[in-house]
Amino acid sequence: MNVAKPYVGFWFHCSPNPEYAPGGINPRHFHPAAITFHILSGTGIFQEDGKPPVTLRAGESLFVPTGTIHSHWNPSTTENLRFVEFIVAEKDKGRSIPRPLKK
Repeated sequence: MNVAKPYVGFWFHCSPNPEYAPGGINPRHFHPAAITFHILSGTGIFQEDGKPPVTLRAGESLFVPTGTIHSHWNPSTTENLRFVEFIVAEKDKGRSIPRPLKK
């Protein structure tokens, strides 16, 4: 279930149950708005371009500033990763924007 509501010219989006199978990845992209990830179960790895990866476990959260190019994935070979993401953006400006893979 996705929840998206306009709020005084802004858009609030909450994806309450994204789930990545073992080895699942969301390649390089950015959001034209800040986003917060909160891990519900499993382990996720978040990596901002040019920085070392950050490991997040169930109950942990991470704030990603507007425009940060990043990727995130499930490193497990056996366990699904479930998380919630929160985005507050100007209307029609919160979706992710893919970036080319690095060579």
